[in-house]
Amino acid sequence: MPLQKKPYVRISYYDYLMWIQLIDAEKLTRWELLRFKMMHERYAFGRTLLQVPVIGLSYLCGQFVMGPAIRRGEAGLREAMVFSTFFYLLIHHWVDQRQVPDKYLDQLLTQKSPQGDYIRAATKEEVPSLWQDFSDQRQDKKD
Repeated sequence: MPLQKKPYVRISYYDYLMWIQLIDAEKLTRWELLRFKMMHERYAFGRTLLQVPVIGLSYLCGQFVMGPAIRRGEAGLREAMVFSTFFYLLIHHWVDQRQVPDKYLDQLLTQKSPQGDYIRAATKEEVPSLWQDFSDQRQDKKD
């Protein structure tokens, strides 16, 4: 595995959404809840930032395909929204399944016992494939 700038455990947005639904918030400490909240904010902000270039590219494509807007009050925004929706549907699946390193996830999984026991046990029981992926990444990190 090549050297990484951030040697944190990686997770995709799809895996994160599936995983967070299986974790019982009542069994988490305040510190763990805060880490999950910070992970969610990071993912939501990243997905929002993705929209900016997509909307810009869509506006240009709309102008190219449909021609300049006839009514200047509209300024071609309708076409831009149609194309941006189309482009986002094309790329969101690829973007959301891309694994990205997350330091908060790394902190949650590497807690000392007994604090991190519930998260590790729930992940191992409910989503064994995700747990195996986390374990492999942590093992690679140690090597």
